[in-house]
Amino acid sequence: MAVISTKTGLALQIYAKTIAAFEKRNVFKELCTVQTITSGFSHRFNVMGSGIDTDVDTFALGGTPAESQLSVNKRDIVVTRTITSRKKIDNWERKAANFDMVSAAVEQNSTSMAIKVDKLVLAQLDAAMMEGQLLAEDGSGKVVQDTAGVVTVDLTGITSAEAKGDEYISALFRAGGILNEKDQIGKARYFVTTEEIFEYLVQSKKGVNSDYNRGNNGSIMDGNIFKINDIAILTSNHIVSTGLSSQASGEALDGKTLKGWLLTEDVVGITELIGLNTTEWEEKKEKAYYTDVEYACGMGVLNPASLVAIAE
Repeated sequence: MAVISTKTGLALQIYAKTIAAFEKRNVFKELCTVQTITSGFSHRFNVMGSGIDTDVDTFALGGTPAESQLSVNKRDIVVTRTITSRKKIDNWERKAANFDMVSAAVEQNSTSMAIKVDKLVLAQLDAAMMEGQLLAEDGSGKVVQDTAGVVTVDLTGITSAEAKGDEYISALFRAGGILNEKDQIGKARYFVTTEEIFEYLVQSKKGVNSDYNRGNNGSIMDGNIFKINDIAILTSNHIVSTGLSSQASGEALDGKTLKGWLLTEDVVGITELIGLNTTEWEEKKEKAYYTDVEYACGMGVLNPASLVAIAE
């Protein structure tokens, strides 16, 4: 067996293509807090509570200002086993069209891996809907921490895509308000939704028309919209199939249908031990060529307060 995975020449091109394909297909990993470690089983994350003082004291000259404790907890996220996607290429095909075959295998591996990671993060978002307060590290009590929110959209009697888009834009303003009320204001916000809802948003004049927007926020011609209420808009094909499959979302949404997640990177933490890596080799006994894409990480809920489910 001859291993040819080096970061030079052809292997460098393969590695670059792997990263590009993974980043193109992956949506949710970039919306998490990622901590990379070089060894070990876990990493400890800071989890901020909602302990903001409502009263600010004044003190006389020579006095001592009042003190308040930091509302911060810790959470350990353990790395699970490596996940790997492997493609087998017939040795004759590889010799006939070397880079073409390897390139196709790498892109398919990377796409499969991106979908897998997205679904793993979606499972954590789903769990965050039912996540209670974190226990204090010494077991003496709980850190003050809000739970996730839910905003529902009622489309009863509404038939046009434009009017449906208007309702979802209104829902995003309400969802943003939920985060503001919980003082979740320090991170960029993202709304990841289905293609169906994205189409409604694009067709809403409030979403793309310059009468409502400063500059150009997207167009029906290009089929895009960038921000609503300072919330970046993204799409994923996996929300419905994954988000509705677990008991947690069903209970939290009270029978409603999940249509998207508003979140910040504070919601889910990822402990990354092995970043996306590619290996290629020839197995002479089997007269075949293999490409692997591997990734080792662990995931866990950090801060449910920065999550709002949009349901219909």
